[in-house]
Amino acid sequence: MYDKRYGVQQSLKHSVALLELPVERRDVVVDLGCGTGDFLKKIRNMGCACLGVDFSYRMLLEARKKYSDLDILLADVHHLPLRSSTCDKFFAITLLQNVDEARLFREIIRVCHSNGWGIASTLSKKAISDSPFRKYAKKVLEVDEDVMFLLRVPS
Repeated sequence: MYDKRYGVQQSLKHSVALLELPVERRDVVVDLGCGTGDFLKKIRNMGCACLGVDFSYRMLLEARKKYSDLDILLADVHHLPLRSSTCDKFFAITLLQNVDEARLFREIIRVCHSNGWGIASTLSKKAISDSPFRKYAKKVLEVDEDVMFLLRVPS
């Protein structure tokens, strides 16, 4: 049901995210809140190493049905079971409204290389001023209903 209801909107956000932050073959990328795997599949098709993380077992079951070749992990984004400084880029599309942003931001700083890059977005318009992601944003976009932050991971 998720894909039928939100698939077109999410695809638009994914396209904008990849235009703003292209993925290269040498990148190690994590897709936080990967849902049913559509964006993760796009990233994977670009030839880089990538991992999808989601808290919803049902969403990951759907992702596995659709794309058996994806590397996905059932985990809480506030406590990522990843080594420190292992990721070059991250994506967290339409996720921030569902999490504790400060805790997520600390985890992103931990798992990404210093000066890595990422895109995070939220449905909440208040995020423009309230989000810890805003402080490090190099660019703020509005895409469909989302506020999207392109940011450099601080060292």
